[in-house]
Amino acid sequence: MRYILLAFFSLILFSCNNSTGPGIPDGYIDDLLNDTNTDNAEIYILTGAIQYENEDCTGSETYYEGMCIPVDEDDPNALSCIFMNLMEDSQLVEYGCNEESACEYLSYSEMMPLTITFLNNGTMIYNLGEMCTNIIILNQNDCTAEGNSWLPETTVNGTCIEVNNTITCNSSISDDSLVFIRTSADIIIGQNIDVDEEGEVSCNGMVLTKQ
Repeated sequence: MRYILLAFFSLILFSCNNSTGPGIPDGYIDDLLNDTNTDNAEIYILTGAIQYENEDCTGSETYYEGMCIPVDEDDPNALSCIFMNLMEDSQLVEYGCNEESACEYLSYSEMMPLTITFLNNGTMIYNLGEMCTNIIILNQNDCTAEGNSWLPETTVNGTCIEVNNTITCNSSISDDSLVFIRTSADIIIGQNIDVDEEGEVSCNGMVLTKQ
């Protein structure tokens, strides 16, 4: 289950970094943020993830703030870190992980430093900080030493409209629109329906919290 969510985040990561859309001219973002109509911009950061019970994003929701990984994959107790992720209580996962010396707890905000800014003029700024292509590796030296790539910070702009608490954005991040559901004044959820290699359909959501 947890690795389905990681696959979802990886999809977002690579669609952004493989984007064929136009680049952003120098000073473009600064001009947007300095616009007099953007004083009340809404800034959201990735804080968690949701696994939905049903493939159409309905039913019960299981919320996670991070995942438990082995410090050393060769450790005999490493398997316990993986099984810990199967618990459906995010706080228990974090607590249990921190109690086990063979394990390390990583929050999604650490693994994927994603910030989305919605401006009053209907523009979105999608910013993804530096990170490893293997998102559970946080250190650049470790990332490249294990044969992965360390990706530079990426910033992409787009346009959005909001109707009945549903925010729909179009940008060069993806050929498809990004859809966010506003569940409260401070929380939006980006939902994604995914089909894996075996044809199994699932719905995941990334939870973003207003700053």
